[in-house]
Amino acid sequence: MTTTRRVLVVGAGLAGLAVTRGLRALGADVELVELRSEFAEPGAGLLLTGNALRALDALRVGAAVRAAGRAVRTVRFADAEGRDLFHVDVAGRRGWPDFVSIHRAELQRALLESGTPVRPRLGLTVEALEPDGARVDVRFSNGASDSFDLVVGADGLRSRVRELLFGAAPLEPIAGFTGWRFIAPCPAELRDPLYVLGNGRTLLLHPLAGGDVYCGAGPVEVGAPCTRGSERERLRAAFAGFGPPARAVLDGVGDATPLIPTQYWQLERAPWHRGRCVLVGDAAHASAPTLAQGAAMAFEDACVLCELLAEGRDVEPVLQAFDRRRRDRVETVQRESRARMEANRSLEPARLELRNQVLRKVGASQLTAAWGPLMERSP
Repeated sequence: MTTTRRVLVVGAGLAGLAVTRGLRALGADVELVELRSEFAEPGAGLLLTGNALRALDALRVGAAVRAAGRAVRTVRFADAEGRDLFHVDVAGRRGWPDFVSIHRAELQRALLESGTPVRPRLGLTVEALEPDGARVDVRFSNGASDSFDLVVGADGLRSRVRELLFGAAPLEPIAGFTGWRFIAPCPAELRDPLYVLGNGRTLLLHPLAGGDVYCGAGPVEVGAPCTRGSERERLRAAFAGFGPPARAVLDGVGDATPLIPTQYWQLERAPWHRGRCVLVGDAAHASAPTLAQGAAMAFEDACVLCELLAEGRDVEPVLQAFDRRRRDRVETVQRESRARMEANRSLEPARLELRNQVLRKVGASQLTAAWGPLMERSP
């Protein structure tokens, strides 16, 4: 890494922490800033697919993530009554790296603490930047100024870096869906990640290490019987009639269970870079969560960006190469994720039964075809 000595990473979420680790391994002097004044993740979890673990291994935190998470052997799908639709044996497929379910806070802790700890500067973001010179001049929100060889915008869906580079643009969630995320006690019979596909609503159940389960209660089509009352009342109304083990999870949601209301987003923009500044992760290409690829795409971004910078070329050609190399893969993930989101629309009873019959026959092969290229080919 000969031409990029000082780097500013804006945003200390998963993408920003991953980029920081990769850049420091190259010998860069990295400044990591985070707008939040308290560094804590909400009580939620996620499924890390094999390509996410491949990237984390490259960043030298894969072992810590595996230790903090729960190994996944099989991903299962059922109908609302709990009857099997299909499953994919992810651990038994040749060429597929490990899958892991993990609490988001534990994943963040691994990225922060593994090896040499990462210490972001909290309560700080960028107020202005000049991306097109020989260096990037930056003014921070506390009034201080500095200059860098490269600025990485890893500050999420509502990215301040993206706004400064390309102007403010309205963000609209994917229309017609809502949902919730929460952690609950895991029923003893729930051993594998389970996706429960109802009619216009889906419940994602990911067992975690330590006896909890991460629940993504959604997408739920707006207009389902869940538009009134408290968040807890709306959740229960949305999934009334779901059978075991979903019923046991929902019955375990008490008044003290924090529910995180959820909207779903897909951000499509080109390019992802200007001058010596680049966007990664959700700041560049947020997508629907239905293929479990949000974190994986962020970690892949970090690995590819660092790999290209390690070649020693100047920053601007590197960022152009980063865009070319990543765009097709990211856009394929976005298309597949959006199509799976739209498949959550409500159906008439006859069409719902037909959907379930089709999924019993081809659901496993369809999901394997969607995940396969990501698992089997490096980014």
